[in-house]
Formats: sequence, structure tokens, C-alpha cells
Amino acid sequence: MSNDKFLGLTLSLVASLIWGVSAPLIKYLLYYLTGFDIALLRALIVIIVLYPFIRFFSDNTPAIPKKHLSELFILSLFGASIMWLSINYSILYSTAIEATLLTSFTTPLTILIAYIYLGERLKWNELLSILIGVTGIILVITRGEPLSIHPKYFLGYTLALTSALSWSLYTISYRKFSLELSDKVILFNMFLFATPIFLVTDLYGSSRLHNIIHIDVIVILIFLGVISTVAGFWLFNISVKKIGASLASLPLMIVPFISTVVSWLWLYERVPMISLIGGGLLIASIGIAYIK
Repeated sequence: MSNDKFLGLTLSLVASLIWGVSAPLIKYLLYYLTGFDIALLRALIVIIVLYPFIRFFSDNTPAIPKKHLSELFILSLFGASIMWLSINYSILYSTAIEATLLTSFTTPLTILIAYIYLGERLKWNELLSILIGVTGIILVITRGEPLSIHPKYFLGYTLALTSALSWSLYTISYRKFSLELSDKVILFNMFLFATPIFLVTDLYGSSRLHNIIHIDVIVILIFLGVISTVAGFWLFNISVKKIGASLASLPLMIVPFISTVVSWLWLYERVPMISLIGGGLLIASIGIAYIK
């Protein structure tokens, strides 16, 4: 294994470990805030943290480069606006465990889209991974009831799959654009674009921002903004640059495992065994995709 490949996988692995903790934390915050509140506050924290760092401690400027406006807008749309709002409300309308199980289908989706859009070759094991992943999704969504979708969780499942697709498109776009900007500047401008969208949706969505006074809410928001977003995105973006979109998505397979453990221990969430089996198939599909 080359040094770049080892480093790229390691960076993505660390980001995945961080994101595995994030879903249960978001579920907890939803007792106090709306999904729109959480998205807006996370974006503001990212901007507040990155602006002085870029402005005073680097040679870059945080201003939006005009020649990259369209690319940054697309990255912001897929990597922040759609992805965050979808995952927040998928957790609200299902469970943290099942939402992350479904979003683990990001890797097979990325492989498929990379083949179509970037021209990456699709191997036999990658095709098999997609088939197994679809089977897993069916089990998670239907809860073992043939040809039926549990109406209570349908919206949550749909939003989870939307976030998975959005993140895949973000990963592919980030790889495709190869912007001549630092990762910090890209991340800053992504959330600068997303903040007005979050603000409008938050005003429309009956904000509960008055609940931010709780110390545990503040601590979790800081973790989500600084560690999960600034550090997590930065590590993953570097990984995509070094080893490509498909391979960088490999470590994401551990996100559901981390989320499941934290949700069981902290939120006391339970899911039917058939859904766990479906989640196991999703994880297996991601592993199969990377057999040499």
C-alpha cells in the first residue's frame, strides 16, 4: 500500500469515527432544537471558527473567488444544505441507528456515480456490492414486511437516502472540480453559501433557538461545528484529493457501527433484528466493493 493511500484511508477513517458519534448527538439536540436550528447554528460556528483562522493565520483570503462561484455553490448545495437538512430530519422521523444504517449506502452510490460521471471502472465486486446494498435498504425500510414500507418511518427513510445521495454527489463533485483553493477556504465558502438557506428555512420552520441556553446543548453544538464539521470535512476532503472519491468512501462503513453503539448506550434506542440484518448487508456491501 502506497503512503498516499495509507494516509488517505487513515484521514477518512478518523473523519468517519467522528461522524459516527454525530448522529446520536443530533438526535439528542432534536429534543431541544429543530433540524433547521441545528443546521443554522452549525454553519455559523464553522464560519466563526474559520474566518479568523483564514484571515489572520494563512496567506489565503476568505472572500468568495468569483471564478469558482458555481462550483462552490454546487459543493455547498450537496455537502451542506441538502445533506444536513436531510440527515437532521431523517434522524427526527426515524431513529439515529436506522438513519445512519441507510446513509451507509453512500459508498456503493459513490462507486456507481464515479463510474458514470468520472469514468472509473466498475468491477464485478462493486456491482455485487450495489445489489447487496439495495437488499439491505429494502430490509431496513420494510422491517421485514414484504412489499411494504412502514408508514411511520417512511419520511425518515426517504430523507436518509436523500442525504446519502447528496453526500455521494458532493464527494464526486469535490473530486471532479479539483479547485485551486485551500480546503479551509472551500469549507468556509461552502457554509457561507449555505447559511442564508438555513436562515430562511429556520425562520419558516418554527425556530426553538431559545433552548440554546442549556449547557449540554451548547457543548454538543460546539462539537458538531468544530470537530464534526471543520475537522471532519477537512480530513475527508484531503482524503478525496489523495485517493479519489470511491476509495475515500470506504471507511464510512464504520459510521453505522459507531452510531449504533452510542445510540444503544446513550439514547437506549432499539431496532428490530431484521433492520439490523439489513444494516449488516449494507456494511457487507461496502466491504465487498473494495475486495481486490
